[in-house]
Amino acid sequence: MKIVPLLIAIVFVAISSPAQLVTNWITAAPNFREVDGKLYNVEKSALFHQFHGICEGVSTNNSIAVTPRQDESEDIRWYVSGKGFHWQGQTIVVQNYPTNSQPAKGVDVGGYAMKVGTISLKSGVYELWDYGTPHRVAQITGVATNSVK
Repeated sequence: MKIVPLLIAIVFVAISSPAQLVTNWITAAPNFREVDGKLYNVEKSALFHQFHGICEGVSTNNSIAVTPRQDESEDIRWYVSGKGFHWQGQTIVVQNYPTNSQPAKGVDVGGYAMKVGTISLKSGVYELWDYGTPHRVAQITGVATNSVK
């Protein structure tokens, strides 16, 4: 009979202090990025294009306006690695540009981005490109429990 209250106390302690998963977040290689919840390898995807240009402005939500820089022949065009595409003198907006790159007006910027639509700003309508966000994976490393002393 004395065992029943002891079992009830043990069950109560077990229920009141649930186990918690201990999770580490691992960031995948930089070429793996997410756009709209989908994972892409930006170096292999036909949807991503490499861009280089001059930053024309930075917004508070990690978006930058980019104007193509002049190449050696003084033509203003977008350089897109291995794709053969060129856009004549067009400014684009790139969202999710990494802040650790410290973009600022007049600075050379570049990377891989995917065209996702257009955006209307005071100065006009621009193509909207997405740089993508880093792909993060949860790694469960153990279970932590609250112990009663």
